[in-house]
Amino acid sequence: MNVDTIIRDIDREDKIHELQRCLSVVVDLMEPATDLHAVNRADLALLLGYLSGKLGEAMQEGTKWI
Repeated sequence: MNVDTIIRDIDREDKIHELQRCLSVVVDLMEPATDLHAVNRADLALLLGYLSGKLGEAMQEGTKWI
């Protein structure tokens, strides 16, 4: 394995872990009996940051057509 392959694998694993954490927040928020204070704030911040980043990317893509 060369260094580039290792870096890509690490990046992919990091993205998978990030998405798993985002999904866990959604699951926590969807449970009707769950107290909102029980939601992991760090994971919630990660989810909001992820969604903000995706929104920014989509907005940038949109400006390419203007």
